[in-house]
Amino acid sequence: VEVLPFVSDPTDHYRWADIVAVPSRRPESLGRVAIEAMGWGRPPLVSAIGGLVEVVADGETGWHVPPGDAKAFAGKLSEIIQRPELWRGFAAAGRTRYETLFSEHIAAAAIVAIVADKLKATPRRGRAGVAREAETSP
Repeated sequence: VEVLPFVSDPTDHYRWADIVAVPSRRPESLGRVAIEAMGWGRPPLVSAIGGLVEVVADGETGWHVPPGDAKAFAGKLSEIIQRPELWRGFAAAGRTRYETLFSEHIAAAAIVAIVADKLKATPRRGRAGVAREAETSP
């Protein structure tokens, strides 16, 4: 186990790792490190807190442990190391989850859909800031 310092491009770290640990003690809104890990085909071991529980499918693409429970974290890590046959399909499942939910083109399509929806819902404004309904053609 190695604790690595921050780097602006973690590519080499993901290539090196077999699994990625995310032992957050406070809620994360998204869990970017876990998402990146799955993108690299590296199963994440995460604290069951915040967005991490939505990002990582426990027992399929990675593992959840209670936040702040070092004993549970160490126990799960020991199991992962000693019994790799139990998680052979996790890397592929994580990569598939990444491609399906979190990849760049999926995120971009979601942003475009949200913006388009908001633009349709916003009344058009005429001169002097007076709102008028959007014109529609039959």
